[in-house]
Amino acid sequence: MRFSEIPAVSGLVSTREALDWPFPGYQGVSAPTRFWFEGTESGFILHIEAVFVKPLVYTARPPKGRVFESDCLELFLRPARTVPAEQSGRNPESGTEHCACSALLQPAPFYFGWEIAPDSCVLDYRAGIGEEGRRCIASGSGTGPLDGSGARSGVEPVCGVLHEIVGDTLISFDYDWKSGAVASSRILQDENLWKLDLAVPWSDFGLEKRPSGETWYFTVNRIDVSSDPGGNPGLGCLHRDCTAPRFHQPDLFRELRIC
Repeated sequence: MRFSEIPAVSGLVSTREALDWPFPGYQGVSAPTRFWFEGTESGFILHIEAVFVKPLVYTARPPKGRVFESDCLELFLRPARTVPAEQSGRNPESGTEHCACSALLQPAPFYFGWEIAPDSCVLDYRAGIGEEGRRCIASGSGTGPLDGSGARSGVEPVCGVLHEIVGDTLISFDYDWKSGAVASSRILQDENLWKLDLAVPWSDFGLEKRPSGETWYFTVNRIDVSSDPGGNPGLGCLHRDCTAPRFHQPDLFRELRIC
């Protein structure tokens, strides 16, 4: 399995990597997109550079808006089980100290998502995986008026909890979760280049320090609407051996080693 790393030293960057366009019929023009991680004192920065052929397509939206309907860059991050249980809405069952064998820990039954538009608008959330993940995230039925349906007009913020079957997996989206991450976009029109910096603190995961030695799981995604605005968007990600055009497939997330 391929893996990526978050450097241990502040200011140090990882190897630059490119996204794949694995889904037939959703390849757009396969615009080059690459990313890398930078270590910081309190977290990490994900850097993404996305080439575009035609002008980017997006609508001004409030925070938590439906940015996935426009050109969009995303990070999904699934931690190890040492992330404090209160981050998942449960009472802690054990301590949260990290140990030398932490790299062998199983992944948590939830992951975190950041979806960012070209104007830096962010839709952030937690997502529970399966029944255990649903219990971690929320016990709501997902059928109420605020259960993930608060953005019906397309310009309102998404809110509440939404339970969906994605493929054959139950995913429970908690849109009320708020990240402390900061997104900064720059559109270089003369270079046809979108640059995104997403600074994520370890405190987003209830951690006071870097979980050194752990292996988490992630994917970086791109929705490329601008390449084919009248048809299927290009869908770039890190998934391998998969044809279903979905990013929310946590079993396919790649290893991310935290140095």
